[in-house]
Amino acid sequence: MVDPFALARVRKLAGGATPLLVYPRIEQLILPRDLGARRSLSVSPLRQPTAATGEDFYTLREYVEGDDLRKIHWPSTAKRQRYMIRQEETPWHNRATIVLDDRASAYEGEAFERAVEGAASLVDLYHRSGYTFRLTGAHHAGSGSSRGANHRSTCLDHLATIQRKSLGSGPDPMLIARFAELEARSTAEGTLVVIGGDFEPEAAVAMTRCRRRFKQVIAITYPSHRFGPGSTKSRWEGEKNTLEVMRLLGRSGVRTIVIGPGDSLRTGWGSLSRVTSGGETSWDRKPEPV
Repeated sequence: MVDPFALARVRKLAGGATPLLVYPRIEQLILPRDLGARRSLSVSPLRQPTAATGEDFYTLREYVEGDDLRKIHWPSTAKRQRYMIRQEETPWHNRATIVLDDRASAYEGEAFERAVEGAASLVDLYHRSGYTFRLTGAHHAGSGSSRGANHRSTCLDHLATIQRKSLGSGPDPMLIARFAELEARSTAEGTLVVIGGDFEPEAAVAMTRCRRRFKQVIAITYPSHRFGPGSTKSRWEGEKNTLEVMRLLGRSGVRTIVIGPGDSLRTGWGSLSRVTSGGETSWDRKPEPV
C-alpha cells in the first residue's frame, strides 16, 4: 500500500490459498422399523454390551404397540422420558455395507450427484446409529469396515471427490464383480444398501445373490431417464425397464426405492418401515408426466 504522496510504502503478505472440501448434502434418515413383535434385530438402533460377559449384546429402542411389556428397560425409560424396550442381539447385526455404483454408464444428468448425496446420508445414518460400516463402489475400493467420527469423515471425504469411471463403449461389468466379491465373503452382515442409476438385469440378479450373506438388501435407484433429456418414448421405455428390474429384485426379497428429480430420499427410505421382506416391493410410483 502507498500513501497519496508516495512517501510511505507498506507491504503485507496475505495467506496462501486454502483448499475447501464441500461434503455432499445429507438428509437425516432413521433406521427402517417393522411393527411391534415383527421388528427385525438388524434394524434396531442402539447396541450396548452387557456387563456380565462382554459377549452378549442388546439393543434399546422405543416401545411400539405389541411389544412385550416385560422387556421394558426402566433405567433408559426414566432417562429418555419414554418407554424403551430391551432386545437381545448378536454383534453382526450392526454391520452394514454401502455400495455406490460409480459407473459412468449408469447415469445421466444430475442422477450421479443425487446418488452421492444418498450415499452420504447413509454414511451419516449408520454413524449416528453406532454401526460398523463399509463404503465401496463398483470401481473405487472405498473404505474398509470401521466406525466412529474419523471413519465418517473419511467416507465423506471420499464422496466429496468421487468421480464416475468408464471402461469404454462396451458393457461395464465392475458392479457385478463387486457383488461377487461381497457374496464370496465368509462373514455374515446385517445390511447391504446399493445406490445407483440404472441397474441392468444381470447386475440385479447378482445383487439378489448377496442375500446369502446379508440379513437384508436394499436397492436405491436414480433412473437416468428421469434425470436425462431423453425423448418421451425413451423415458417411457426407461420407466418400463426400471419397473421390470424392481420387480425382479422385489421377488427375491430385495427392498427397493426409486427416486426422481423432485423426490426425497428421506420419504422413500421411510417407506421401508411399511414393507415386509420376502418378495414385496416398495416401488409404486407412477411414471412422471412427459
